[in-house]
Amino acid sequence: MTTFLKSHLPAQANLLKFLGCGWLGLVMTVAHAAPDAPAPAHINEIQKAVLNELNIARTTPLKYVEYLKDRRRGFKGMIFSAPGGIRVTTREGVVAIDDAIEALSKQPPLTALQFSGGLALAALDHVQDTGPKGIVSHDGTDDSNPFARVSRYGEPEGFSGECISFGRSDARQIVLTLIIDDGVASRGHRLSIFTKEFRLAGIARGPHKTFKDMCVIDFACDFKEDKQAVRKRLAK
Repeated sequence: MTTFLKSHLPAQANLLKFLGCGWLGLVMTVAHAAPDAPAPAHINEIQKAVLNELNIARTTPLKYVEYLKDRRRGFKGMIFSAPGGIRVTTREGVVAIDDAIEALSKQPPLTALQFSGGLALAALDHVQDTGPKGIVSHDGTDDSNPFARVSRYGEPEGFSGECISFGRSDARQIVLTLIIDDGVASRGHRLSIFTKEFRLAGIARGPHKTFKDMCVIDFACDFKEDKQAVRKRLAK
């Protein structure tokens, strides 16, 4: 089952702004080759893996069409039989996958995203704040929104976006779930991944009280990192 909570990017040509910074919604899944973008030394394995999958999708979308077709074979009606024998009830069945296949078949290749440590810390703040409490929201317990969290570690330029997935721990499954966007009429997560203006991404994955895993991805067109704020956060 996939439940959509919020979306603030209905179309790439009409990006909504939130305090000067557009931001996206969230997808929840209950149950259970392109070159890598240059990765700094402090990027961990799951961050690198998710970044690499995002960049495979962006730079060679037809590769992800093949992944989508393979996933389609696991459907029987609305039920998807995931690896490991896990059965997931979806809202749209193969309709959402067919929509994704059609979209990616026409998607021009985009440039690879670069990893941002500052954006990753903003994502990590949200994981550590909401995950242990089982919260499913873009809002933190301190009423922070994505823009506020990103602004803790620097100054975003242009617009930015945030995607959150629940119930997935594998990097490819995280990205596939966001691209399929089952039950999300706007396909806002897919649009975020394929927003050509986005140049940077920060990623954090961690435990979630209700859905076991969560992954937050913050995107930005550009980001002027506050090195002092980053050092202070890393020292905690």
